[in-house]
Amino acid sequence: MSAHNRLFVFDSDASNPYGEELHGVLIKGVPETLFVGPADHRLKHTPYALRPRFERVAPWMIVREILSVLKLCLAISARQPVVIVWARTYQRFLLGLVPYFRPGSVIYIVHNPEPSRWPSGARRVLETWLLARVRPVVHSENLRAALFNLCQIDAQVVVHPPYAGWKSRVGARHTRRDVNGKGIRLLIMGRLERDKFRSLEELINALDGLPVPATLRMLVRPAVVDLPETTSLVVENRSGDKWIDDKDLAEALQWTDILLAPYEAVTESGTVQLALTMGVRVVGFSGGAMCESLRPDALAERGDYDGLVGAILRVSRSVDGTGLWTAESREADCRRSWEDVLFADGVIRPKP
Repeated sequence: MSAHNRLFVFDSDASNPYGEELHGVLIKGVPETLFVGPADHRLKHTPYALRPRFERVAPWMIVREILSVLKLCLAISARQPVVIVWARTYQRFLLGLVPYFRPGSVIYIVHNPEPSRWPSGARRVLETWLLARVRPVVHSENLRAALFNLCQIDAQVVVHPPYAGWKSRVGARHTRRDVNGKGIRLLIMGRLERDKFRSLEELINALDGLPVPATLRMLVRPAVVDLPETTSLVVENRSGDKWIDDKDLAEALQWTDILLAPYEAVTESGTVQLALTMGVRVVGFSGGAMCESLRPDALAERGDYDGLVGAILRVSRSVDGTGLWTAESREADCRRSWEDVLFADGVIRPKP
């Protein structure tokens, strides 16, 4: 098979199976799509293994990761296209240095074109330099406009893949409970980063005012130590500094009634995509690409914690889900949007 029929998907984020999910979508249209990412014994399609998932990183593993990135750079030099899902700073530098790739053959997913999350200083210079050399894509028209406002670089829009492969692999299933009279189970899950999640205290204080019994489970990293006192809200603090593994993620999503996405500076959330793929209801703040995934009644204005409580009550009383898509429709939209990027300009030859 010629190089123009081979595509690499590169992803160095061990905490999010996004790259694997994208690989699962693209391989249906580009049969020789190879995944370059975290080592995982369950993945048989990983040509170059990076750091392993959920394990302590030994020095030799870092050497293996660097060698894998260099192999990928050689592949790009041989004019084999690559989709960069997530890359560390040194990886972005190496990938941007490759001088011989075919124009348009390095496609870079820009996840967070949000002012408070955009890099500063030397990292900002590196990001802008890389974006000028590659072909950037984002997940919505809102994010496309946001990226242009940040660095005057235009991007194409592709649809975020669902997490159907992850759901099948871990055997995750969610059955909706009748919460009337039984209390609401709420969940915050993922990385609790200060640049996107600004006030846990305000959130808990607002939830403490819910007029119905509620339990809030916090499955986040890093560990949270100081929490405000509550009068009626029960808080299960399961935070920690280690990776949150797939088993714990699946168990939490099966347990909860509503996933909370109270991000005040977020563009797209992997945990929201996980929850919607499983059929879990989600409530969050509007902004970024959230409006393209969640119904209006499941959203509140950024920073309006009383409005978030109102959305929780509306959603808990409704028999409908909160997502604007199903896993099947999302996968179809994702595949079509990527075909426009890969096939329309001749980056990849379509399968016969």
